[in-house]
Amino acid sequence: MVPTLGSQEGAFENVRMSYAGDQGQTIRQLLSAHIIRRVAMCCMTTTQGKRQHLAVSHEKGKITVLQLSALLKQADSATRKLTLTRLSTAPIPFTVLSMTSNLCNEEFLAVCGLKDCHVLTFNSNGLVTDHLVLHPQLETGNFIIKALWLPGSQTDLALVTADFVKIFDLSKDAANPQYHFLVPSGKIRDCTFMYEDGIYHILLMSSPGHIYTEVLNEDTSTKFGSFYVTNTLEVHHLDVTDANGHIAGGGVSIYYSHTLMLLFYSYAQGKSFISPVGLKSNCLSLVFPITIPQTSASTNGSNAKSNSTRIPNPQPLCQWMEIPNHPGLICCAMQSSNQPVVLMLKPDSILIQEVKVVPAKSKIMDMVAIRHNSGSELRTTLILLCEDGSLKMFIANMDQTGFWMSNNIQATVPVGRRQKRIKHLLQCNSLIFLPYLGTVPKPKKKKPIKSGKASSAPVFPVDFFEHCTAMGDVEFGGNDLLQIYNAAQLKHRYDF
Repeated sequence: MVPTLGSQEGAFENVRMSYAGDQGQTIRQLLSAHIIRRVAMCCMTTTQGKRQHLAVSHEKGKITVLQLSALLKQADSATRKLTLTRLSTAPIPFTVLSMTSNLCNEEFLAVCGLKDCHVLTFNSNGLVTDHLVLHPQLETGNFIIKALWLPGSQTDLALVTADFVKIFDLSKDAANPQYHFLVPSGKIRDCTFMYEDGIYHILLMSSPGHIYTEVLNEDTSTKFGSFYVTNTLEVHHLDVTDANGHIAGGGVSIYYSHTLMLLFYSYAQGKSFISPVGLKSNCLSLVFPITIPQTSASTNGSNAKSNSTRIPNPQPLCQWMEIPNHPGLICCAMQSSNQPVVLMLKPDSILIQEVKVVPAKSKIMDMVAIRHNSGSELRTTLILLCEDGSLKMFIANMDQTGFWMSNNIQATVPVGRRQKRIKHLLQCNSLIFLPYLGTVPKPKKKKPIKSGKASSAPVFPVDFFEHCTAMGDVEFGGNDLLQIYNAAQLKHRYDF
C-alpha cells in the first residue's frame, strides 16, 4: 500500500468512543479486554452495483452516510481539504459498536450496540427508508459481538453474542431465529461461515481456543430447539498447544475466505495462522504461521516500555477483511494497537505490510478498502479513519498485489495450460489455494474388482453384523452430558 496525496484533517467530529450512559463502563471494560471490537466505518457497495456509500458512526448515537465515489476521485489531490459529500444522517438510539454491510445488497446495513441490533435500509440518495429492530433476548451478562450477513445471502443475518449465535432469515421471520447455536464450554469470541455445494457451515472460535464447526440444516435448526456445536477442528502445529485448558492462550478471531478457500485464525498468545480447510476433515493439518516483524506497533506497547531488553509479545491479528474483485489481498488489524496489516497471498509466499500513518500520534480507529474505477484504470484504495477525525488514503501497488489478476492466472488460459500451472504450483510447496485456476484434477478412482477373478478374503466394515436387533429403549448417563441435553434431545442427536 502506497500513501496518496489525498488526506482530510478533521474530516469528522465526535468519532472517538464515548462511554457515557448505563452501558458505558461495561463497554469500556470489554473494549479494553479486546473481547469486543469497535467498527466505526463501513463501505456500502456490491460487486455488481454502482452505489458507493461510506457509513461512519459518531459518539452521539448517529451514523453519517457519505458519497464514497466523490472521495475516491480526490485521492491524488494535493489539497489538505477534500470535499466530503454528506448524503444523510441517521439517528441511532444506542451507542454504535459495529456496522456490517451486505455484499449482496448495498441497501442493507446491520448496526449493533452492546445489547441492540437494528437493520437499516438506505435508498440511492443515502436516506433511511426502513428500520428493522431485532430482539436477540440477551440474558444478563451476555452481549453482542457483531452481526454477520451469510455469504451470498441478502436476508440471512447471524447475530454473534458471547453465549450464542442466532441466525435470522429477515425475509421470513425477523422475530424468531432459524438457528440457535451454542458451544459446550467457554464463550464465543468470533464466528465465520463457509458455503460449499449449496450447504452452509458455521465455524466458531471459543474463548479456550477450540474451533467448533457444524452444518446448517434441518437437524440443527430451531425446529428442535437450541443446538450445541460439538464438532471441533484440531490444529496440528507446535505453537498451538493446550495449557491449563486454553489453546495458545485462548481464541481471538476466525475468518474464512471463499476466494482463497483458506481459513484465517489467531490466538491470544499473539499467534496467527492460515490453513486450507476441508469439509470432510476434522483437523487442520497444513498450518502456515503469519510472522510480522516486531516493531513498536506490532508488539505490546506496555511491555516494550517497561523493559527495553525484554522481547515484547506479538499481537494476534483480527478483524479480517477481503477486498471484492482483488483476490489475494487481505486486510486485518493488530488486536491491541489497532495497527492495520495488509497481506498479499501468493502460491509460494505471503507479503506482509504494516500500514503506518504520519504523524504517528494519529491513532487509527478503523479502515475500509475498495476496488473501484479511477479514470481508465481500476484501483484498490485503503481508507483509514483516525481518532482525531482525519482520513488517510493508500493505494495498492499492482506490481506487488496483482498476481491473481495477471493474464497467465485468469480463466482465459486454455484448460491444458491451466492444469499444468496447477500441478507446477502444487509441486512448489504452495499454500494449496488456487482461485481462478479452474478445477483441480480429481484423483483417479480405484478400479472395482471384476467378477470371475480371484480376490482376497472379503473385508467387512466395523459396523457390519450378520444378525442384529434394533433397540429403541436406550438410557443415557453422565452428568456432563445430561447437564446440556435431556433424554429426548439426546435421542434426536443419536437418531434413535
